[in-house]
Amino acid sequence: MADRREYKDKNEENSLPTVVRYEEMLENEKQYFFDVDQFEDIIDHYVNNGELKEANSAVHFAISQHPFSTELVLKKAQILADTRKPHKALKAIAQVESIEPGNPDIFLLKGNIYSQLREHKKAINCYRTALERADDKAEIWMYIAFEYQNLGNNVKALDYFKKTVLEDPDNELALYEIAFCYELNDSLEDSIGYYTEFLETYPFSHAAWYNLGISYSKLKKYSEAIDAYEFAIAIDENFASAYFNKANALANLNRYQEAIDLYEETFKYEEPDAITFYYIGECYENAEQYEDAIIHYTKATKADPEMADAWLSIAMVMELANRAIEGLKFLEKAIDLEPENSEYWHIYGNYLQKLQYNYEAEHAYHEAISLDPQNKHIWLDYSEFYFNKGSTERAIELMLEGMGNIWSNAELEYRIAAYYLDNKERNKACAHLVNGLELDYPKHKNLLSFYPQAGELETVTDLIALYRD
Repeated sequence: MADRREYKDKNEENSLPTVVRYEEMLENEKQYFFDVDQFEDIIDHYVNNGELKEANSAVHFAISQHPFSTELVLKKAQILADTRKPHKALKAIAQVESIEPGNPDIFLLKGNIYSQLREHKKAINCYRTALERADDKAEIWMYIAFEYQNLGNNVKALDYFKKTVLEDPDNELALYEIAFCYELNDSLEDSIGYYTEFLETYPFSHAAWYNLGISYSKLKKYSEAIDAYEFAIAIDENFASAYFNKANALANLNRYQEAIDLYEETFKYEEPDAITFYYIGECYENAEQYEDAIIHYTKATKADPEMADAWLSIAMVMELANRAIEGLKFLEKAIDLEPENSEYWHIYGNYLQKLQYNYEAEHAYHEAISLDPQNKHIWLDYSEFYFNKGSTERAIELMLEGMGNIWSNAELEYRIAAYYLDNKERNKACAHLVNGLELDYPKHKNLLSFYPQAGELETVTDLIALYRD
């Protein structure tokens, strides 16, 4: 990757005198002559800098001087494609194709345009035609792989990414995409096998070690992941993402201080960002160092004021630190940022209930369930809110409403059984208990933990014993 960037920078540097001369011509309203290669440099300069209007002017002037140049017509087609005019681009390409039908660049560009038009099968056919004529096949195989990804065929995509790496083992993008394909194909063990074999031939590929680490992490094999990330860092000591992912693995092993140290290490190689501050805060929270957690969650909100999870986490940690009332405004800030987030409203309801702000809690639960009526946890907590207030009948009504939205759920069956038992409606309670036992026998413990009195009722214990086998 570094070599390609260096080449691009050097190329740009070499083209600058030509660009200066071209812009001097425009400023003086004169007509200078440039050969085709010089025009290509000028156009590339503007395209690389995102100055597509200037690139378009340059290509039109270039074609006026060199009307039979297929290279310049292809540049024009590329600019048309970049400016979201794919059909005009295809017309321009057709002019060149009739003159140079064997030019692989024509089919590469056509493939890119068909991809833009989401005609992925046509794009693949164009790339395959280009393959027949091209010397550098690795890049084209990667284009084909992306088209198969767009078609949802990740097995084929994986095959072509592997072809890419076989010819170009330094292609980091393809190495990353291989890991992604294995994950989408639910074949993470195969991913580990692939990278392990690849590293036997290319042991100094930091990208391969890094992706091996990711595969181990996805399988929750965090110790092995850490080893892989360490190899990646040993090869490239400035590899910030490897430090970051190693820190994630350490955090998952509850090695919080080591994780914090590594998260902070990334700041030597990248600008501090909200997500890293957030993860540091999470480590401090899990280590029960609540003040440090609040400090780092606050840093996350300063780095990204729109990061709702960070505002929410400040509130949750303040609750743990017995500062719940103070934390309320931070939770409300999170909801202001994401008013359609049912999980936030649910948490808000629980938070308010603990503070005994019952009117506000009822409103929060109502909002949560309106946004996500398929969420069993909201129905359970919303109904429990009324049960704790002594409104068992209202709790039953909510459970019945929830069961109308979520069919055949054992947890809801056990919960409504508890409410009916509390309401002295034993027959209804037993009917729902039987439903729960038939759906998920082990979860009957939910009933006994929520409503311990149930374990003292012979009718209940007999039914549980009946379904034990």
